[in-house]
Amino acid sequence: MALLSLEDISAELCTAAGWQKNVTMRSDSVKFELEDGLSFTLKNFDNKTMAFEAPLGLLPEDKVEADELARKLCRLAAAASLRRRSILSLSNGQLALHLIYDTVATPLAQAPLSCAEFLNDLDWWRLNGFSPEN
Repeated sequence: MALLSLEDISAELCTAAGWQKNVTMRSDSVKFELEDGLSFTLKNFDNKTMAFEAPLGLLPEDKVEADELARKLCRLAAAASLRRRSILSLSNGQLALHLIYDTVATPLAQAPLSCAEFLNDLDWWRLNGFSPEN
């Protein structure tokens, strides 16, 4: 199976979802800007592994509030891992959601389904109070 490029996957996503090609293309990522302020990035790590990624907000600067929120996040992430494939990350106080997409093992036709799964997971986290605006 040939390696899939960011262009291949972004074109497949836009076609399958009926999105306008409102994307920002870089050499290692594509940023999708959707309606209602929703956006996500598809990152290319090595032409074999890509990841859907979206920010979920910042931890509070107050240490007590940040610790309390981190405990809540741990509980939610543990519960979510039972039925969701997307993973939560924390780096330098920034929360983000990720879903790995293996371009070697996964056919191109699966990309829209993986993206839909990621967007559903993102919506779940937003409904639970986590979004870049918070």
